[in-house]
Amino acid sequence: MEPQDVKALKRMLNIFGASLKVYSVTQLSNVMMDALKQYPADSVLTDETINLVCKEYKITRPVLMMPRVRGDVQEARHICFCLLHLELNLPIRFIAFKIFGAFPNTVYVAIKKYRGVNLSLATDKAFMEKYIKLSPVVQELKVKHLSIK
Repeated sequence: MEPQDVKALKRMLNIFGASLKVYSVTQLSNVMMDALKQYPADSVLTDETINLVCKEYKITRPVLMMPRVRGDVQEARHICFCLLHLELNLPIRFIAFKIFGAFPNTVYVAIKKYRGVNLSLATDKAFMEKYIKLSPVVQELKVKHLSIK
């Protein structure tokens, strides 16, 4: 980390600490959510990623967006969460609230599954195979989209 980054981080933590003395965690969380609503996510690239996952799993977008699903649809959601967070660098809270209308823990569980994958389990191996298959496609979409701008 560069020295100016360390200074900026220290400054931010001091401001955050001072804010906690004045405001509750809930109030600060609400302010953060308002800020995330302004997050400049590239909706075209996000849509293309979601559509890619839908096509791979042969499901519709409304089915992917449904909460409390199991089986292949749940795996598709988890893959989508991982691609959006790890490949497009979207914040977990943004993916949860703004895109899927879900709780952040839902997205976090998928990221945790990806990071703690056990390739000796058939389900985890299948999950990683799908991720490895789709990840380069998302990267190509990202490069293609950035070259258009």
